Amino acid sequence: MTEKRGANPTGHGDVRHESRDVDPRAVVRAIALVSLVTVVTAGVVVILLRVLAAREARQFPSPPPMARQEPDRRPPEPRLQESPVVDVEQLRKEEEELLTTYGWIDHEAGIIHIHIDRAIDLLVERGLPRVPSRPAGAPPVVPEAKR
Repeated sequence: MTEKRGANPTGHGDVRHESRDVDPRAVVRAIALVSLVTVVTAGVVVILLRVLAAREARQFPSPPPMARQEPDRRPPEPRLQESPVVDVEQLRKEEEELLTTYGWIDHEAGIIHIHIDRAIDLLVERGLPRVPSRPAGAPPVVPEAKR
């Protein structure tokens, strides 16, 4: 079998690629255009950030001398939380400990706290405490607020 010069190596006669589907020059131009736009945009952003930083430096000059002398000085109470995530984690830890342990709340008054699961079991076992009925037309009893 003799091969002709320029013949298709697959042996399918005159099958060739379609040269009209994709123009390689157009693809290269598109890549170059996208690259150029990216570089120009990055340059504009850098310039804009420098202009804004200079503007901020003009609006907010260095702190007054007293603030430089006492850098750890804090504003008076009440202050905002410095680390709310840590505060919430600490609160949840304290609540979890209170709900899952036994201990005294007020030793002199005989008030204790018990494990939440045990409290639920006791409530199921004994039921809710009975509330004394009040005569019709009597005002509701409102407990005094603790101060």
